[in-house]
Amino acid sequence: MDKITGPAKEIVGAAGSGKYLYQAGRAFAGLNTTTRLTAGMDMLSGLTGAGAASNVADAAKAASSGAKGVVGAAKISQAGKIASFAGKAAPVLAKGSAILGGVLGGIEMGQGAYNLSQGNKQKGTDQLVSGGCDVVTAGALYVAATSGATVVGLPVAGVALAVAGVAQAGKYAYKYREQIGDAAKWVGNKASDGAEWAGGKIAQGAGAVKKGAEFVGDKVSDGVHAVKDGVKAGRDFVGDKVSDGLNAARTGARVVGDKIGDAVSEKVDQAKSVGKAVGNVLSGGASRLKGLFD
Repeated sequence: MDKITGPAKEIVGAAGSGKYLYQAGRAFAGLNTTTRLTAGMDMLSGLTGAGAASNVADAAKAASSGAKGVVGAAKISQAGKIASFAGKAAPVLAKGSAILGGVLGGIEMGQGAYNLSQGNKQKGTDQLVSGGCDVVTAGALYVAATSGATVVGLPVAGVALAVAGVAQAGKYAYKYREQIGDAAKWVGNKASDGAEWAGGKIAQGAGAVKKGAEFVGDKVSDGVHAVKDGVKAGRDFVGDKVSDGLNAARTGARVVGDKIGDAVSEKVDQAKSVGKAVGNVLSGGASRLKGLFD
C-alpha cells in the first residue's frame, strides 16, 4: 500500500503549492479562497497522508488536512445550517492546522540539526530545508486564516498564500533537485541535439544555395559569352555585308563610268565625222563659188 500512497502523497504535496497560489489569486480578486477544488485537494491530501503515515506526526498532519477539506466542502455546501457551522469552524481549524504544521516543521528542523551533529550531513540538511519550508508555509497560512475572514484582509491573505505556495514549491524543488537536474540536463541535451541537427540542415541548405548560385552564375556567364559571341558574329556579318555592298557599289560605279566614257567617246567620234563632212561640204561649196568668179 505504501508503494502507492507514498508517491501519491508526494504528488499531492507538490500540487499543494499550486493550490496556495490559486487561492492567492482568488484572494487578490476579492473572492472566497475555499472552492470545491481546494476542498477536494485537502481531502485527497488527508487520505494519501493517512495511508503513507509512518508516525503519529504524519497521521496528525493528514487528519488535519482531511478535516480542512471536509469543513471546506461543508462551508460551500447548499445546506444552510451545515454551511453556517462550517463557516465558523473553518477559520479555527485553519489556524489550528497552521499551528500544527509549524510545530511539525520545527520538530523536523530539530531532527535535522541532530543528524548534522551526528555527521549525517545529507539527511540533516534535507530535514532542515524541508522543516524550514513547512514552518514558513505554516506561518503564512496562519496569517491567511486570520486575515481572510474579512474583505479588507483578503489582499493580506493573498500575499500570505503566495508566500505559502512559493515555500512549498521550494521544498519539493529541493527534495527532488537531482531528478529535476537530470530532467533539465536531458532537456538541455535534446535542445543541443536539436540545435546541432538544425545547424546541419542549415549548413546543407546553405551549401545547396551556394551550388545553386554557382550554377546560376555559370549559366549567366555562359549567356553573357553567348551574347558577346552573337554580337561579334552579327557585327562581323554586318561588316562583311557592308564591305560587300561597298565593293559592289565601286564595281557598279566603274561599269557606269565605263559606259558613260564609251558613250561620250562615241558621240565625240560622231561629232568629228559630222564636222569633217560639214567641212568637206563647205570646202566643196567654196571651191564652186571660187570657180564662178574666175
